[in-house]
Amino acid sequence: MPRRIITVLGAFLLLSWSPGTAGTAEAKSRALLVGIANYSRDEVADLRGPLNDVALMKNLLEEVYHFDHITTLTDAQATREGILRALGEELRAPGGPDDLLVFYYAGHGSQVDDRSGDEADGKDEVLAPYDIVPKGGANLILDDELGEILGSTRKQIVMVVDACHSGDLYRAFRGGGDGNLGPAQAVGWRYLPITDYSPASADRGPSQSDLPEGVIFLSASGEKQKASEQGFQGQFHGAFTFMLVSSLEERRDQSYSGLVSGIRGMLARRNLSQVPELATNPDSDKALASQTVFAPIRKTNDLQPKPGPTAAPAAERSSEPVQFPAPVGTAPPASYLPQYGESHALVIGASDYAIWPRLPGVKEDVKEVAAMLACQGFAVETVLDPSAVALAAAFSGFIARHGRQPESRLLFWFAGHGYTEFKSYGREMGYLIPVDAPRPENELFLTKALSLDRFEEYAKNINANHSLFVFDSCFSGQIFTLYRDLPARGIGPTTALPVRQFISSGSADEKVPDRSEFRELFNNAISGAADGNRDGYVTGRELGEYLTRVVPEYTRQLQHPQSGTIRDFRLDKGDFVFRVCADCAPPPADGDNQKPSPEKRRLLSTGVGLSYLRFNPHLPRDLKDHETHTLDQPFMSGSAGTTDLASVSVIFLDLSVKREWEISPDWSWGVQYTLKIPASASGRAEKQNENDNRPPTSGSFIYTEVSGFKPAHEVGVSLLRSWPSGPVTYSLGAGLQVSHWATSFEKGWHRGGADEKALAADASGWGFSPLAVGSISLSGIDLSLSAAYCAINLDYGTAALGSAVADGWEIGAAAAYRW
Repeated sequence: MPRRIITVLGAFLLLSWSPGTAGTAEAKSRALLVGIANYSRDEVADLRGPLNDVALMKNLLEEVYHFDHITTLTDAQATREGILRALGEELRAPGGPDDLLVFYYAGHGSQVDDRSGDEADGKDEVLAPYDIVPKGGANLILDDELGEILGSTRKQIVMVVDACHSGDLYRAFRGGGDGNLGPAQAVGWRYLPITDYSPASADRGPSQSDLPEGVIFLSASGEKQKASEQGFQGQFHGAFTFMLVSSLEERRDQSYSGLVSGIRGMLARRNLSQVPELATNPDSDKALASQTVFAPIRKTNDLQPKPGPTAAPAAERSSEPVQFPAPVGTAPPASYLPQYGESHALVIGASDYAIWPRLPGVKEDVKEVAAMLACQGFAVETVLDPSAVALAAAFSGFIARHGRQPESRLLFWFAGHGYTEFKSYGREMGYLIPVDAPRPENELFLTKALSLDRFEEYAKNINANHSLFVFDSCFSGQIFTLYRDLPARGIGPTTALPVRQFISSGSADEKVPDRSEFRELFNNAISGAADGNRDGYVTGRELGEYLTRVVPEYTRQLQHPQSGTIRDFRLDKGDFVFRVCADCAPPPADGDNQKPSPEKRRLLSTGVGLSYLRFNPHLPRDLKDHETHTLDQPFMSGSAGTTDLASVSVIFLDLSVKREWEISPDWSWGVQYTLKIPASASGRAEKQNENDNRPPTSGSFIYTEVSGFKPAHEVGVSLLRSWPSGPVTYSLGAGLQVSHWATSFEKGWHRGGADEKALAADASGWGFSPLAVGSISLSGIDLSLSAAYCAINLDYGTAALGSAVADGWEIGAAAAYRW
């Protein structure tokens, strides 16, 4: 719902604040609850849930939050005049600026044509009082009116609206929540069409494009979404209202952002598509959404710490609510962003193994990852060198302490040995290895290693909407579904839905070096390198796609990360979100800790292959009479032209060395040298003298016949584009190739069918070739195909016999290993 409608509802709250009211020593809390189920006119569809919603809210505010004063307006009491009068009385009630007023509305909402010109979509949002007249819109309450009222008050207002605010939104009744309300069916709407709208004045008040300052607004759904009613505990309720009350009864000290995030998850688990919204004025206190629900609002701009590289140690940090204000430019709609009430991270490192090889670099990994996550706003807990019992207890205890609140986000990081066991029934099982685990052949291995199947249990026991598991270990398992050939997505309508995401640094039978490139790239990624669409956020899917693409390049194809979601349709729709923070970017390092530049990472590759060269030689322009050595008398003159028969073929064994430099994660250029050792050569080219009109059997001919090839040399330069797809990387490129050839020819002539003495001649020269290449890379091996169009110039070295030109194709296949 746009800020517009927020304004509408807000206006109700702030009807008029009297500057003569003095502040009280103790802040008071008041509420105005409006519910309209039975409208005055027959053409307005009645509703079944709003009266139950009002009773539910009233009980919550009285019994849980102990409000000082609550006013309810239902059905015939909730006319336009009655609502505006009650709002005015509440806003003029004695008190101070710290008093809190909660306005709740359940009933029909609608839209009408904007007559003041302040709505981008050309529509004003309205509330439909009891006495609304659909034809003409008499007695509606316009958002511009409410905005004017809201702008004139200093009271603290919280608006909660369970209605539709767009022409495409409706609130349908559905039975079946408890099974005793009859079959599920749509019986009504919370959207009321208004026709022939004609206000008395085109300008009902000043434009209110933004929610006034100091107002917090919660709505049941976004634009163009259903706001549903269902059966709950034997009664009809708005799904949003019932979830809100249930969540607050379980835990009253939630933040507004956390509350909305939790409700989104609860609705999603019931397969309801509506996405509740939370909004505040963009120019007011940026931390309003992090305030405790229905508590006096505190200004917190000056109290919010700005995390940075020098933040307090992780063990001393507490979790702060995280609100994601949308940045400018390509920012996603604010309603798509999850609002995390708490952020917790568990970072585990296994280094000093008793039996398995030790991993001293893991301690540095834990330190660096913990610092980065702390800077990102997480409260971090670290565990070093856990035994089997301690490892299992670390995960389960962390979830028990922090995984119960829906608005939380949880991140788990494990660095240490991983192992994959291939079961006899065809399944692969992955394990995390604690420091006291024996080798896999030991019968006690399975009693110590932590199976990935346990993480399916962990993931489903977590109540927090968003959880991300990152394993800097190599293994294979079947608890999560890999993302396959899907581009990374940014913030979208489903981002806030529940999700359990997994990322591992490698697959089965791959080796992770003690100094982890994966850890460095992970830190870079959440600092902004993985923000592919530059919207200021890094989602879990963007993070997984980035690591899957980049890690193989920086580990010489030794590691191929896996990423995906748990195999559960209820927990695979959302996306974990990091906010790009310049303060959290890893500082430049120096000395031995400096991250190698891409040039240093693209090391040599060596390969072996076969190539086939087939070309058509053009005979020399002038061939002298080598028998009489009368070099001044031409035996034949004129251009030999194109030969009638030309078929010279050579097969080479190729030995190559290649060096590549990275331009970007997708583009690189390389230089390759190839030594070509001839395995076989054959061919002959001949032509009748074009100046001789005698028949071929008696005419004069010249011929060129290959008698031997010598090793050749090629140097090529190419530009490559790569596309990673899981553990495989595909590349295509083009370039230029320069070759040096050396061969022996027999050249001569015959006349009338009688061969004259031929002359053997050595020839050498250069060839220039446009080049096309393609390759598939897997586990450090490049399998490539190449094709080049050859243009060769050979100089004949014996008896000054002139030169020849040849053209043709060279096709090769090779396998190369990256060092």
